[in-house]
Amino acid sequence: MQPHGSVSHKHSLTRLQTRIPLKRTVVEWKMLADGSSGEDSASGVSGSELAKEIEKSFVVACTQISSSYEVGLTAFAEAVISAYEEGYSVPSMSLELSSCPQQTLGRPLQADEVELRQVWMSLVYLTLQTVAHPRVKKDALSIPTPLEDRFLGFVRNIVQAHAMGSTLQRLKLEEMMNREEGSAERSPVETAILSQAMRIVFITLDVLKREAEEDAAAE
Repeated sequence: MQPHGSVSHKHSLTRLQTRIPLKRTVVEWKMLADGSSGEDSASGVSGSELAKEIEKSFVVACTQISSSYEVGLTAFAEAVISAYEEGYSVPSMSLELSSCPQQTLGRPLQADEVELRQVWMSLVYLTLQTVAHPRVKKDALSIPTPLEDRFLGFVRNIVQAHAMGSTLQRLKLEEMMNREEGSAERSPVETAILSQAMRIVFITLDVLKREAEEDAAAE
């Protein structure tokens, strides 16, 4: 597949600056960027700043309150796309998140919540890798190998279906109808995970499409 445009240091910084105010307007967030610590990326966007955006958007999405769920997932995808463009790997961004002092829930995340967040990040990264989305810097190991092995084929299938015009609702229906005869029935938890993963991939692709259209209109 063709790369979704190109990325420069200036572009990446500008994109992050435009993504963050949009999310703050919708969810009424207050940025804590001033005086943030952490290693600066090539464009001057710090890992700690990105971590704050990922931390808060993940919690908003996990509330699963109708409107905030979709807004939170979109904001999460936007923040993770910025981290990817800046050259952070999933493990390195997870390290930034582990030292992030911000606690949107008012408490540290539990181990299963941290694991879920890493899965979500990996799904966004795999989607970006599949469409050859450009980066300022490249990390040799962007995604933990077990997660890549588990989800790469799945993500590629979803990306292909999205490119062919499938909607999320249609894909769910086809997936259920095409279940092999005699295959074991999925548990409610497995079904929810599959549905959630599909949605994250679709939202990531929709964000890329919207931003490409905005960039084209600005030229």
